[in-house]
Amino acid sequence: MGNGSIELIDLIIRLAPSGSYAVGPNEIQYKEYEYSCHRYDRKLVENPKDASIHVFVNPTNPTGEYLPVEKTKKYVEENCKNGSYVIIDESMLPWFGPRWREVSVFYQYEWIRSMLQERSVHVVVIHTWSKIFSCSGLRIGSIILPCRDDFALMKKYMIPWNVNVLAGDYLSVCMKNKDYLQQTWDTTSELRRNQKAALEAAFPDWDIKGEPFLSWMWIDTKSEQVAEKAAKVAKACGCPIKWAKSAFNRPTYLRMAVRKPELFQVLFSALTQELK
Repeated sequence: MGNGSIELIDLIIRLAPSGSYAVGPNEIQYKEYEYSCHRYDRKLVENPKDASIHVFVNPTNPTGEYLPVEKTKKYVEENCKNGSYVIIDESMLPWFGPRWREVSVFYQYEWIRSMLQERSVHVVVIHTWSKIFSCSGLRIGSIILPCRDDFALMKKYMIPWNVNVLAGDYLSVCMKNKDYLQQTWDTTSELRRNQKAALEAAFPDWDIKGEPFLSWMWIDTKSEQVAEKAAKVAKACGCPIKWAKSAFNRPTYLRMAVRKPELFQVLFSALTQELK
């Protein structure tokens, strides 16, 4: 476990064999991996077969793209060279539902073992728990490593007492709270579906992307001006949404969280009033 997933991301990228990195199969994803690679002078390559480290956020934040586990395995087998490290971030996968562990790469024990033994490919799985359990300030992340040597190396360079007792106890209680998780699974998809339908009716030109089980939407407004104004309107009404221009170089896109009906109504009313 780590002080949030960021500590673990930085550590595994620092300690993995030197060389370039690749992002994929999705072009746009959570930027912390790229930031860490740049800190340690790793260069981005277009051809994943040339990379020593592969970074794959699945489901992808912010685009909402999701590659099922068998397709993920196929991608790794076909695109990752022998001796490379594959870091798969599944922080958003728990929203999948009660079977999320079964569709996780870490559930593929024999495949992970065979990739290590036959091709020396190290498949690493990372999760952050502050999202699904609504505890950003506690900083809780975890990493699943394929072998004892990787574990020993991580422990050697990890700071002592990197996770406080409160965070550890909180995670333990949350993992056992089946009612909370079931409520999350039951309500998120319904709220997202209703929110998506309202936005599509009000703004028919918008293209709303992402898997139905996720807790956000990736929206192409088709206009940089509209996206910029929408972000300003949302901030002004106290329900901020992310404009994707600066972080992801997608000036027409927005990342919008799935909210409780009363909060979404505030945002929706402001958007329809100011953008119509």
